Amino acid sequence: MTARQIYVWTHRVLGFTFGGFFALLGISGALLVYRSNVDAFLDPAPYRVSGSTITVGPDAAVAIARRASDNGRLVQLDVPHATGWPGGAVYVADFKHQVGSTLAYVDPHDGRILAQRRGKPAVTSAIKSFHTELLLGGAGKAIVAVLGGAFILTTAGGLLVWPGWRNLRNGLSISRTASAWRIGYDLHKILGITSATFFLVFAATGILLVNKSATRAAFAIKPSRPPRVPAHSADARPLALSGLLAAAHGAFPQSTARSINLPALAHRPVVVYLIGPGDIDQIDGNERVYLDPITGAVLGRVDAMRDPAGFTDIVYALHTCRLWANGLPRAGAVVLGLVPVVLLGLATTTWALRQSARARPKGAPLAH
Repeated sequence: MTARQIYVWTHRVLGFTFGGFFALLGISGALLVYRSNVDAFLDPAPYRVSGSTITVGPDAAVAIARRASDNGRLVQLDVPHATGWPGGAVYVADFKHQVGSTLAYVDPHDGRILAQRRGKPAVTSAIKSFHTELLLGGAGKAIVAVLGGAFILTTAGGLLVWPGWRNLRNGLSISRTASAWRIGYDLHKILGITSATFFLVFAATGILLVNKSATRAAFAIKPSRPPRVPAHSADARPLALSGLLAAAHGAFPQSTARSINLPALAHRPVVVYLIGPGDIDQIDGNERVYLDPITGAVLGRVDAMRDPAGFTDIVYALHTCRLWANGLPRAGAVVLGLVPVVLLGLATTTWALRQSARARPKGAPLAH
């Protein structure tokens, strides 16, 4: 076999063998780009706020939510920080119980309980589980990594056999007078070459995200470990949430708090996640501050844009197209996620039409 035949064989066999998985992972990834919007579409009640101004503070919101949540332990509070998408416009208090958890959605304008839900939204949680582990847990993550490698090889094979390397016009043209299978082939090659770079980025970053610990070890990056909280007296009372958020804002004055996580153990710090104006991820942010829950003292801070420990944050932003939040719209990521479906459809149709043409007796008219 020549080198070109090997490339064609690799592209074709891997594409037809795993193409269905590539398409499903692309569809699930496209849906996750707008996860909050999908949640709001399927269950709009938690996001129906009465106004755009914030008149209810975080402590009042938690007090309201606690009365309606069987007094569970507050583990996380998402605070209103953006009006451009549903998840950024409400308070979401996550209370942990002996069995399961409760999410309480509070209107920041008038303090109403918008909704209560047991656990995270089921549909998008299932989509995420499929996308990251095929609903199979740890074994599924390994399979997703293998599929990512197969996607890279499939894309590389397509790149190597692209006719445009020898004749650019031929590589980007569609022969309108050719047979139907040839038109399908031309569409496949053009769509494939224009999407190939993004495919390689998505697949490579997806593999790196399968096991973040292994990724950090491979790149000799030491993980950021939460600092310990100094000992306090047994009767010491924790600082109000508003005070903790103010302390975090002091560490990053230009940033906006997104959520605050409260520890279960006394020696663990409170963690506040923030979105900075220069963050590549303008949805979840790339900054976090570790605070003493009693005094509000800053024990540590991480800026993924400057700290090597935030390497996987950068990888995640690349994988989800959040790196281009201010340039390439998220809608572009959705389109790219659906391209594997179109490529598989074109490849299957083209192959079937070509086999039909080859089986046709000589002299029979060609399909156009």
